[in-house]
Amino acid sequence: DLDPAMTSLAATHPLLSRLNNHAFDSARVTTLTGPGISPGEFRQIYQAASDRKRKPDDPRHVAEVRVMNLDADKFLEQVKGFWDVIIVDMPDPSTPELSKLYSKEFYLKVYHRLSKNGIASVQATSPYLAKESYLCIGRTLISAGFFILPYHENVPSFGDWGWFLCTRKDWDNSLGKQRISELEFTVPTRFLTPEVFRSELVFGKGMTQSRHTEINTLLFPVLLSYYNHESWLLE
Repeated sequence: DLDPAMTSLAATHPLLSRLNNHAFDSARVTTLTGPGISPGEFRQIYQAASDRKRKPDDPRHVAEVRVMNLDADKFLEQVKGFWDVIIVDMPDPSTPELSKLYSKEFYLKVYHRLSKNGIASVQATSPYLAKESYLCIGRTLISAGFFILPYHENVPSFGDWGWFLCTRKDWDNSLGKQRISELEFTVPTRFLTPEVFRSELVFGKGMTQSRHTEINTLLFPVLLSYYNHESWLLE
């Protein structure tokens, strides 16, 4: 988040802290970052080992989390390295400032930070209530070099909502189809099952078709027009 106060609120407000399962308190190791582009707190997250080769009280390192309060576009310009998983969960493109985070230029930066076999997930508004916005985001991702896999789910507070899974490899090849058909989860889930995920890949007739071909760029932010035209349906 751009606003450090929002991060602090999520960490300290009793209700929000309970909703996020006290995520900001669960780190075993907490240190401050050094100088650079990533101000905030650096946390190493651990979980108890589940395999028998380790003692039950021997924590296993699973992730490192940096909480940063800065512009995502600026971050991608300056950061080095690659990620196996990138989750792009931005607010809807309702303003020129937000629309740039759905532009070809921004997605190119994401593309160049995704590892060869990595996967990115991109929030893309509602394919039902804002169909043209959703499809424009998909076209823009393709223009940046991604292979995309559209999916959607009914979110109680939002309705039918959509995302794109993005890779640097073609989902439509035999290996991609095999991975989806044989998908299993090795971590506990509260809702998602392999069958539910595969159902999320199914869209109704015409939902992924459009007569429009424009993509969203910094010079021509057509997505802003699509979204603001359709946004009354989201209110």
